[in-house]
Amino acid sequence: MNMQPGSFTVYAGSQIARLAPTLGFALFVEERPGGAPALLAELRDGQITAVLDVIDHFDDVIGRRFSASDLAEIGPRVIDLVLGIFTADDGEAPATGKGGGATVTHAEHLAWSFRAATGWLGWTPAEAYAATIPEIRQAYRGRVDMLGAIFGGGEERPDVPIEKKWRATFTALGTKKVPPARLR
Repeated sequence: MNMQPGSFTVYAGSQIARLAPTLGFALFVEERPGGAPALLAELRDGQITAVLDVIDHFDDVIGRRFSASDLAEIGPRVIDLVLGIFTADDGEAPATGKGGGATVTHAEHLAWSFRAATGWLGWTPAEAYAATIPEIRQAYRGRVDMLGAIFGGGEERPDVPIEKKWRATFTALGTKKVPPARLR
């Protein structure tokens, strides 16, 4: 599984910048005026300022070293990079609500990814922003699997009548049933 679809490296002299569809990049695109649709339209129209904006997100120095023709040549790869923020590792979206399969917006998906990375996985915000969404989802699944292995879960338990549950609980506590005649 490719954890960084659309990733590529740009070189300008001795400087190198790795461009990847990270959570930080996805949030950058989401917050841009018009979001991804507007950015993709600009890139498809060949606007080199859009290519430069993307490169500047990763490295605000290296982009200034490219000529206009270099930026135009990089444009198609930047389109793939932007499309890479929408690539799911398995086609699943995070479930919301009790239904478990509710549709979520891209912004909600990005917020879930950040919460999963920083909350469930304990990553710093910088680590979360530097990871791709498939990396976050796979790490999250790994954590859930680990917690299930340690604490159990996921197995269906048969329904047990409440009387048996009470009896098992009080027996475990060492409680004994005293006949009513002995209570007086």
